[in-house]
Amino acid sequence: MDTNKQESKFTEREQEVLELILEGKSNPIIAQALYISINTVKKHIHNIITKLNAGDDDGNPPPTGAAVPRKPLPNGDGNAAAELSSLLEQRLLS
Repeated sequence: MDTNKQESKFTEREQEVLELILEGKSNPIIAQALYISINTVKKHIHNIITKLNAGDDDGNPPPTGAAVPRKPLPNGDGNAAAELSSLLEQRLLS
């Protein structure tokens, strides 16, 4: 096993969907680019949100009833994971 290879909590397909979202692509464009249905795009988005909200990088769940500290955006504003989750949740409704 290669110990230098960093493991991601996302599958390869979830990473592809996330990269396209971050490029500003719409759900229909993502579906077309990856040859999958829009519902499958939404399922991947749902899985990404679930994993973002699942806990810290070590797999520890968030404390019950407690706010989970996240890394701030580079400009120091807000909570990157929460903002990304919010963006992705909007995609589920479209």
